[in-house]
Amino acid sequence: MARAENARSRILESAYDLFSERGVRAVGIDAIIARSGVARMTLYRHFSSKEDLVLAFLERREERWTRLWLQAEVE
Repeated sequence: MARAENARSRILESAYDLFSERGVRAVGIDAIIARSGVARMTLYRHFSSKEDLVLAFLERREERWTRLWLQAEVE
């Protein structure tokens, strides 16, 4: 289970970096696979489509930038 979570985290972090740098439309699944070092089937085991991966990216971005930033500013 830890290995699967590690692969999921690598995929999501790779997607986060690439989407942030280039934009969602400019990044293909092949670039995410290459950056994360996982097999195509592994990516699709964790995210059934690019849209699912984009949603996970947006959730992570909201958590990092909105919640954490806002919380730090309030404190």
